[in-house]
Amino acid sequence: MAHTLVDSHAHLDMEEFDEDRDQVVQRAFREGIKSILCPADLTDPKSIQKTFDLTEKYESFIAAAGVHPHQAKYFTPSHTQRIEELAGDKKIKAVGEIGLDFHYDFSPRQK
Repeated sequence: MAHTLVDSHAHLDMEEFDEDRDQVVQRAFREGIKSILCPADLTDPKSIQKTFDLTEKYESFIAAAGVHPHQAKYFTPSHTQRIEELAGDKKIKAVGEIGLDFHYDFSPRQK
């Protein structure tokens, strides 16, 4: 039985990939990856735009959006509204970068 490989968490929106993003994506596809999920950080407009650019450029890209626990200190109720809007517009297929992460303590626990 053949398996389909999906990269379920690739931050290809990050600036570290600005110089070779397309090559990284093409290499993944050559190696058998069929789809890539890229979680956008709603606290960073550049992250959102780059993620949406990738989903427009590559049909098999999947966008997710959320606020990573490390960025929770920047969370506002408008982020929840934005996730709902993006999901309603079908721009995102998943909610990602969420959860409770107390290991590093980058954000207050109550956020």
